[in-house]
Amino acid sequence: MSKLHCLPNTELSEYCLNILAKYDIHLVGEFLKQTTEKLMKILNLNAAQIQKIKTELKRRYGPVRIDLAAKLRRCDENTGESECVANFILSDEKQTLAIKSNSRCYYTLIGPLDDLLAPNVVACRTRGNSSYFLGSSHLTSKMMWEICGPSGVGKTQMALTLACNFIQLHQREVLYVDTKLDFCATRVKNILTARQLKKDVTAGTLEAIKVERVLSAQGLVEILNTLYVELKNGSSCVKNIRLIIIDSLPAVWFLLKADANRLAGKCLLSRLAQILYRLCDEFHIGVICVNLSLIPQALEERQKQHMGSVVSKHEQDISDILEDDDDNIEMEPKQLIYRQVMGNFWLSKPRLRLSMEYISENNVEMKKSSRRIIKVLHSSCMDTNGSCSVRICDQGVV
Repeated sequence: MSKLHCLPNTELSEYCLNILAKYDIHLVGEFLKQTTEKLMKILNLNAAQIQKIKTELKRRYGPVRIDLAAKLRRCDENTGESECVANFILSDEKQTLAIKSNSRCYYTLIGPLDDLLAPNVVACRTRGNSSYFLGSSHLTSKMMWEICGPSGVGKTQMALTLACNFIQLHQREVLYVDTKLDFCATRVKNILTARQLKKDVTAGTLEAIKVERVLSAQGLVEILNTLYVELKNGSSCVKNIRLIIIDSLPAVWFLLKADANRLAGKCLLSRLAQILYRLCDEFHIGVICVNLSLIPQALEERQKQHMGSVVSKHEQDISDILEDDDDNIEMEPKQLIYRQVMGNFWLSKPRLRLSMEYISENNVEMKKSSRRIIKVLHSSCMDTNGSCSVRICDQGVV
């Protein structure tokens, strides 16, 4: 950190520096950490003078934030178009198949995950007369993902990693909807710092994550509807948003469990799916929803539990987290599998569902290991038997 020195056109003179030295304030960072009230008493200056000094110090020594909007405008002016159409080329040893798509290609920068989702896909965009490649596999802009897993497995770390990677690679903004009220900018900064990025890149990435906190399912739907209207009107505040992360759905939908109207959960889920599909299809936005998965009770115990239930299957909604739709599935009482908790109605909504799980079932090994398994549970465009291994570290999920 730089040492304090006199600043022209401010009250920070040599006399003030000597006074600050008596209070063990020698560096710029130490000065900026002090409250305005404390500095007013030490230097006998008013609030406006102190604020002017702080502003000048931040301008000289603080990180320069990346103006993503201006950068994107220059990119659009150079290309002559605001959105680039992607051409997919699927190739194997026998043949090559070219597919044209009006969706954009978004690379996740998580190597094992990209190799799992699209190992043979190469996407290119044309700028003028030249073509350039984005990578071997991508998250397309019209795809709605779901990442589910048990509590504490690292779903939020995965979501934050995807947000940081998306901004750094595509220079677009991310809308991060925080329903658990635990979003921490320091956590994101630590991920970026561990990657040894420049200060301006770190500051620009933090600025590009637009955080909205909601306390209810109704509030979540209203925020997305507002975003849709703003995008439709061409608002400059939201036009660069190309990824929406919702962390997480159960945090707000569980509040409907005791709702007198048992259909409220399904109604809001229907509205949520509708507005997310519209955002994906009309504005080339990718969506990632974070969901919780649990190990349901053994079949015998669940049958006993529901013996006295007077609510029919067709009357159940999101309040019945583990719905009894497994009556026709034969399974041993001790055979347990992870299962998402949003109910049957939500099962088919995401076009890709990934399960993030521990490698070992041993509690001691789970706490020590940083390895996780990502499985494809549902996909509208690939096999659902694939899986890959990732690692949670200071740089995020790699």
